[in-house]
Amino acid sequence: MKKSLFSLNKKTVVLLTEEEEKIYYEIRIDGDVKLEKSPLGVSIGKKQTEYEDYSVKNKIKSVSFREIRNRKFIVYGRQEAREENCIEYTVTVSHLDLEFSIVFKVFDNGVAFRYIFDEKAGLFVFSESTEFLLPKESKVYATFGCRNPNCNTKLNGYDALCYESTYAEYDPKERFIPTEYVREKDCLIKEEHFNYVLFPMTVKYKDGTFGALMESDVYNYLGSNLYPFGGYRFGLNTRAGGGRFKTFEVKGNVKTPWRICAFGKDLNELYNNGIIDAVVEKSGRDFSFVKPGRSAWHWHAEALWGNWLHMVGGYEMLENYTKMAAKMGFEYNIFDEGWQKINSEKDGVELGYQESVRNLVELGKEYGVGQVLWTGFINNYMNHEKFNERGNSKQSAKEVLDEISSLGAAGAKVDFFRSESDIESGVNMYEYVLDYCAEKGLVCDLHGSTKPTGLSAKFPNELSREGIRGMENYKYNTACYPDIAYGFTTLTFVRGIAGHGDWTPFVQDGIGLATILLTDSPLNAISATCEELLSHPAKELIKSMPSSFTKTVVLPESEFGKFISIAKEKNGNWWIAGINNTDKPIKQTIKFGDYFGEGNFQYELWTDTDRGLCRTFDQLQDKHSITIEIPPHRGYAGRVSRLSLNYYGGEITGKVILKEWSGGEIYYTLDDSDPEVSVTRIRQTKPIQLDKSCYLRACLIKDGTILAKLKYRFNKM
Repeated sequence: MKKSLFSLNKKTVVLLTEEEEKIYYEIRIDGDVKLEKSPLGVSIGKKQTEYEDYSVKNKIKSVSFREIRNRKFIVYGRQEAREENCIEYTVTVSHLDLEFSIVFKVFDNGVAFRYIFDEKAGLFVFSESTEFLLPKESKVYATFGCRNPNCNTKLNGYDALCYESTYAEYDPKERFIPTEYVREKDCLIKEEHFNYVLFPMTVKYKDGTFGALMESDVYNYLGSNLYPFGGYRFGLNTRAGGGRFKTFEVKGNVKTPWRICAFGKDLNELYNNGIIDAVVEKSGRDFSFVKPGRSAWHWHAEALWGNWLHMVGGYEMLENYTKMAAKMGFEYNIFDEGWQKINSEKDGVELGYQESVRNLVELGKEYGVGQVLWTGFINNYMNHEKFNERGNSKQSAKEVLDEISSLGAAGAKVDFFRSESDIESGVNMYEYVLDYCAEKGLVCDLHGSTKPTGLSAKFPNELSREGIRGMENYKYNTACYPDIAYGFTTLTFVRGIAGHGDWTPFVQDGIGLATILLTDSPLNAISATCEELLSHPAKELIKSMPSSFTKTVVLPESEFGKFISIAKEKNGNWWIAGINNTDKPIKQTIKFGDYFGEGNFQYELWTDTDRGLCRTFDQLQDKHSITIEIPPHRGYAGRVSRLSLNYYGGEITGKVILKEWSGGEIYYTLDDSDPEVSVTRIRQTKPIQLDKSCYLRACLIKDGTILAKLKYRFNKM
């Protein structure tokens, strides 16, 4: 028997075949095979010692479908407004005297599928027979995960592995052998380490198009990754050591995560493929309190390298970072580990940590800066000794989050999660923390975490997640720039496909400025001291950069491991950045009209050169181009706009001047209302003198069309 499952545009098709009572699937786009015929199936048991193999003795009984069109949702970061458009097929399969379902969602740019069993099949999952067979001559970009025992075994046990790892290109025809660079960075010692390839894994096909294998909506099920058989064939693992699979019990019926096969004709289409988020249902909570933004962060910036784990920021430091965030117009400030030890003094009276934190929270609120407080499942912050499958972890998490909420904080940075080999205290804990934080009105930065699996679509208060080899692994010196350049030109096109990452960018040189924009983190924690930010020559560019965008474009010069260049748009304004990871200078030419629209533009560009960090500032038309030369292991960042300010928020230091570059009229408001329609809007005819803290919002209108909008916080300090 054969069945064809089509996407809405009929170009993507899943071919289901039933041969000798086994079911196989194949994926084609425009007739090109993206995944060759591969088996399906799961082994489930009613007892922990006995199982039934649901990959054999199967017959397709029926196929039903429904169209899903224009289901809208929000994922902050590279592209805020999303839609789900697909055809959902439910394939009912007969297995002896039982039935189970395989649900496929077929998109124009990929496929998602999952298995659903009722309780009659059992509650114990033993293994999964799902495989992915790539076409011949494909290449893959992948990582084995970091196996440093200080991160893994010490904290999370033998089955754990760290997602703060290094990516490289591999030939799936052969057994994967890591490069010496990867072996050193990720502490890969044992042969068994090479049998575990992390989701997501990016595929480059023979014709130059791309794909990615991922999983989404992981709940009440162990996290899975890929087993490389060789011969372009991959299976699944559910444990990182001691064999491929770990038997586990679920609550209720067995429902596997979505297995995601995403595709794009180039890196831009793949990077913007949103299937991993689209298949996740909304939580139904109110997320109107969620506000993306930049954050000050003292931890890495102030610490002496090698001793930063023991550095505790005192009251004065946290006060200074709060004021610096206000002067930079940042939306947040993070108190990292140690805030429960601070104290302060007022009118000769010593205040404990709770009263001290409340005072800092109130100071932040005065300037529009939300305080985000750290906690973690370690050292009794969240009762690490009782952190197990018996449920104590949820209670201890609730108690700490209750305290953070009671102190008036805007968010929580939750660190040191258990591994995805632990269901209750690991996998399910992410959803519990996000759901409870949503109830309390807290945004979240999930640190010390596993890969993203679409939760930011269900809980938009997840504004950042680590699971990425970030800046905390590097020092502030040029000797680290080759490693940073290698990281951004590799992990962006693999780990970055799955969702945002808490990379914690820096500001030194053009490559540092580039990391701010290239980091996809709606709560973008900037790793820099107060002095570095407030005295930075590109301070206004830094202040102008949002952390969440309307549109993101990976520019065509980008190539895995060699060069990355991305443009991002918010309300008609554009930012561009690039990093060169080759040993020679790279010249990149950007024609304005190809990306930024029609009309005149003002652009500001900060570039690494042999003479140091250099600024270019000019006005150009859409027909013009700019050519940027990027030295080896260096970068650039810039802004392109039709509407600009003389300074972009922060401390009120003088008159504010709005400038248009494409003709039209500028309207603004100071009461946080929309200048496009507000009855309080004012047409700008002269510089604006601000006399109190406010949000300045402005729009540029030409011939009845909005060309650009701005919104920045100004603080009277």
